[in-house]
Amino acid sequence: IEVLPHPEMDEPPDLTVCAGAPVSVVFSGPAGTTYTWENSNTAVGLAASGTGNINFNAAQVAQTEVATVSVIPHKAGCEGLPVEFEITVNPGPTVDEPPDITVCAGAPVSVTFSGTGTGHNWSNSNPAIGLAAGGTGNGINFTAANVAAAQTGTITVTPTGGTCPGYPETFTISVLPRPMVNPVANVTACAGSSVTVNFGGTSGAIFNWENSNPAIGLGVSGTGNLSFTAADVSGVQTATLTVTPVKDGCAG
Repeated sequence: IEVLPHPEMDEPPDLTVCAGAPVSVVFSGPAGTTYTWENSNTAVGLAASGTGNINFNAAQVAQTEVATVSVIPHKAGCEGLPVEFEITVNPGPTVDEPPDITVCAGAPVSVTFSGTGTGHNWSNSNPAIGLAAGGTGNGINFTAANVAAAQTGTITVTPTGGTCPGYPETFTISVLPRPMVNPVANVTACAGSSVTVNFGGTSGAIFNWENSNPAIGLGVSGTGNLSFTAADVSGVQTATLTVTPVKDGCAG
């Protein structure tokens, strides 16, 4: 009759880590020993059970989470007494993810950061939108660049404050160019004659116009090219037409 001893193992130390940090626990004991373990709190980012050494990235927790891990050594078909240790995961500061923003060239842009962080570091992937490549503070304020083509910057915001690093959030700022209208020559027409004016400029733009003097036979405002019959005036009438191109919600 051969009686085998229960295997033993070295007790791992308790661990305290920040959210998102890598966690590695190597079990040690007599040669040939294997290990199974159970975890009391999967909120730390570790599965409920497993075998062998432990390797994982701590979860991005909103509050401190503590897990008790119970490890059982196995050797030659015999189980040893369970050994327990704790893994504590502390949260870092957070920032609420700002919404993506689309603005017209030259428009003011203001974004305020909120969350648990006491400060914020931010970076911008595309300074062509009119914003610097990086900075600090609790918000962003700038005037969108006068771009010739649409530009998009990805902004990464990392909150600061506390003993653990904050978890970054990203959002985009897109700047759309303002459309153009080609210059239009002045028109002189006789009373009762047909007047046609075609507008050109940025492809896809619509042209809104305003007329300072309806007495010429044209309405006060409208959209698109002009086509009307000059009024039967008794004296010379002059109107100033203001044409504004609009595309994708941006006025030229």
